[in-house]
Amino acid sequence: MIAVLLLTALSLPAISDVPAGAPVDRAGFRYARPLGVVPRGLVSLTLDADALSRSRALNDVRIVDAKSNQVPYLVVPLQAPVLVRMAIPRPTREGKQSVYRFTLPYDTLPNGTELELTTSAGVFERDILLRRPLDESRGREPEIIGQSAWQSAPSLRMNLAFGRAIEVVVDEGDNASLPITAAQLRLLGFALRFVSPGTPLTLLYGNPSIATPRYDLALVSAHLIGQQARTIVLKEAALVEQPEKSRELRFFGAAIAIAVVVLLITLARLVSAKSP
Repeated sequence: MIAVLLLTALSLPAISDVPAGAPVDRAGFRYARPLGVVPRGLVSLTLDADALSRSRALNDVRIVDAKSNQVPYLVVPLQAPVLVRMAIPRPTREGKQSVYRFTLPYDTLPNGTELELTTSAGVFERDILLRRPLDESRGREPEIIGQSAWQSAPSLRMNLAFGRAIEVVVDEGDNASLPITAAQLRLLGFALRFVSPGTPLTLLYGNPSIATPRYDLALVSAHLIGQQARTIVLKEAALVEQPEKSRELRFFGAAIAIAVVVLLITLARLVSAKSP
């Protein structure tokens, strides 16, 4: 048994031997997050709410170096959720119901997202509805997307599958309004585990057309997950939108300008032709 374990260990590649992946075209990604110079070795990058919500279930996430070569990674689930605190709106009254309209920070939310409400009340019982609000511009009536009973507990969690706006409807019965003291989103936490080459790296996501990556690194996932890794987090700097979109806007503006010039020249010629 010892000989087998020793042979298996010797057959595994050293952490420093993990090769770079294939190059990728950055132009197809909407978001880029510079990671700076990540020290050489095994690294665990904790993803934030923006990367989790604006990626396509992490399938379009890529880590690249300065030459746009991919850095292979493993997706590792975390025990701790990612929390997004939200301001509590002033409720409106509909009969015996209190209605809170929340504006969510993202148009889409990853699977497993929960809305957590907290109250300072002790003994109470309320029926809670989650609904999509009325949208007259699209001819959409309010739509119930979830319901739950909340009874004498400091917090309530409800599954939430999408944004951008939701309404929390509290049936107060003949009671005073239930005091809601906090609201937050709970997203399932994930980290990307990869071997850093010790150079500047960038996290890319937001590409609807790219396929899920397939890295040979997955063949030694058990070995890498068991190793001690340096933990890093995404910086809170603003997202850097890819320059390709800016170039497209400039080209579009230039095309409009050319069309206007051609139209003016044509009109001028017509006027000259009609002049005596």
